Amino acid sequence: MFGRKYNEIEKRLLEHYSQSYPRKEVKAILDKAIKQAGRNTTPANMGDILVGKQETGKDAAKDYLRGALQKQLDKARQEGARDEDIQWWYNLSSVEREMIIMMEDIERYALYRKCRVDEGLSSDESVKKVRKYNPMYGDPSDTTHTKGKDRPLPAELKNRIDSYIEKKSVTDREVYKKAIEESSTLNALIRTEIKKGNI
Repeated sequence: MFGRKYNEIEKRLLEHYSQSYPRKEVKAILDKAIKQAGRNTTPANMGDILVGKQETGKDAAKDYLRGALQKQLDKARQEGARDEDIQWWYNLSSVEREMIIMMEDIERYALYRKCRVDEGLSSDESVKKVRKYNPMYGDPSDTTHTKGKDRPLPAELKNRIDSYIEKKSVTDREVYKKAIEESSTLNALIRTEIKKGNI
C-alpha cells in the first residue's frame, strides 16, 4: 500500500479479487486503480444524476460533470446502453470502475499468454482468439485496432454483457459456441445480439 488505509469499498475489492488472484498482485493493481481513480472522481450517485433519477440542484460541479460526460454517454446510447446501464456503471465508485477495467485487461492478457505459450499460436492468432472470446471495452469510435462491429464496446454495457454471456454459457452452450465461432469477434456478436434485442 502507498501510505494510507483502504476504505470499505477498496477492502471489498481486495477481498473479491483475491479469491481469484494472488493477494499481493491484487494489492498492487488496487493501488494503481486508486491512483488512477483519483484523477476521475465522480460522486457516488453519479449514475442517478446522469439518468435524471436525482436532481443536481445548484451543485455546479455535478452539472459540469454531467456535461463533460455527455459525449461519452451519447456514444454509449448509440451502442445500445440504456438508463439502467448508465446508472449501474456510474453509481460504481471511480475505484470500482478502474478496477473492473484493469482486471478485464489482465484476463485478456492471461488468455493471450496462454495462446502464445501453451498453444504456440502467433501473436496475431493469439490476439484474434482473445477478441473472439473476450469483450473489448473502450471508446466505440476508436478504430485504431478494430473497425465496424469489432470496435470497442462502451463499459456501460458490461453488466448486461456479463449476464448475457453467463446465461448463454449455461442454457445454450453449443448454440453460443457456434455463434462465437461464426463471428469475427465477441464484440461483433454482442452488437448483433443487441440489435436483435437479445441483450
